[in-house]
Amino acid sequence: VPRPYDFVNACIAKLQHLLGLNRGSDEIATALLQDLQHAQDLQHATRQDKIVGTLLGPRDFEPADTPSQRILIGQRPRLADLREGCFLERAGRVRSILEVIQQAIPRDSPLRDGGRKVPVVWISGGSGVGKSALLLQSLREVVCELDLPVIYNEHFAEDLPKAIEQVGSGRALIAADDLYAPDARRPELWREINRQAHGAPNITLLACGPDESREAFVEMVHRHGVLSVRRVDVPLLTEAEQSEYFQWFCDRTGSTDLRRPTLANFVVAAFALDRARQGDASLEEFAARLKQRLQDLGIYETMLATLAVNRLGIRPPDSFFGGVQEVLRELKNEGLVWLNKDPAGRLSVSFHAAIGRMLYEIYRPERVFAEARARDVAFYFKAVAGDHERARSLISLLGGGKKAGKRIPEQFAIDALEKIWEVLVEDHPPHLKIGLLLQCKSA
Repeated sequence: VPRPYDFVNACIAKLQHLLGLNRGSDEIATALLQDLQHAQDLQHATRQDKIVGTLLGPRDFEPADTPSQRILIGQRPRLADLREGCFLERAGRVRSILEVIQQAIPRDSPLRDGGRKVPVVWISGGSGVGKSALLLQSLREVVCELDLPVIYNEHFAEDLPKAIEQVGSGRALIAADDLYAPDARRPELWREINRQAHGAPNITLLACGPDESREAFVEMVHRHGVLSVRRVDVPLLTEAEQSEYFQWFCDRTGSTDLRRPTLANFVVAAFALDRARQGDASLEEFAARLKQRLQDLGIYETMLATLAVNRLGIRPPDSFFGGVQEVLRELKNEGLVWLNKDPAGRLSVSFHAAIGRMLYEIYRPERVFAEARARDVAFYFKAVAGDHERARSLISLLGGGKKAGKRIPEQFAIDALEKIWEVLVEDHPPHLKIGLLLQCKSA
């Protein structure tokens, strides 16, 4: 039906009314089924949209039947990973998030003529501190403790307008991972999200993402005036948490001969322990072996470019790797890269930000490879220059001025734009790329 949550609320109201009149169960069932038929007829007469997101219930969080030793390292967490216990439970951090959610949930809210904004509870922190896992653990607590429908949109910001429309005037929590990723910031998308949110006075959004995404999100929110951000910070691991995680890792994998790494980044600590369990003496040794493997496959330069633009928030399409998609799937199965699928089914390639940053620093130390880093970005640009949307997006990002300054150092942006200019002039007839040349010159 067009607005299932409004429809359910209307059914509950009719049910209570008819019970109050002491009507029989057959009469009540008939009345409710007639309302359902009317709502379905209305839907078929207008348009047939698919329901987006997953309406979560307690069964979605029941532990898996079979025990598992699997550890989640770098991949985007799924509900199945939570059920299998693939990451450490962090009850204290979850409780802090739940308290903010409870404070944010609208209580008997009228329509938004009183000026109340839609709250967005944002789990914030650097890459690799465990934000996505905490989001799933928090959803479990909301479902099991609070009387509130919970809709999980995974990481598809594109589905938010439809999800909000489905809720209508009802109360609900809508959750999305990496809500304001650089490739999900189209102005028209967020105009529509804000428009829908303005007509949904009783929703709460739960999101997570790195600090730079939250800062950009807050800027957008201020322009529209509909959403309001409530921030929950997740810091790096304390020494006590490092010890707790190390013990949990050893217990889960049955490892007895590992040394506890002194790493405060959750994902990098997990990655280092997993590589040590597989025989790598250090992360540098692993990186050297991976480099040799990538060189043998002929995709080392391509992977360097992927690492470079991942740092800017860009995920290259899998077509960037030419005819070696099977190799990408092998790397994905080994937990080294992500293959991200958008709602249209297109795949893009990325590393977890913390792991990618670590590898890139090993391969391209900033202090000695500044120019090579710029060339890596230009290498990616050359491959996607025929896709004007991707090409324009990269130039715009590098030329973002003060807004991009925190994430992209000015000198790096200048160096990268100079290399991109060379690619455009030398490798492409200017009359075919005049728009990109002008944009690059302006940036």
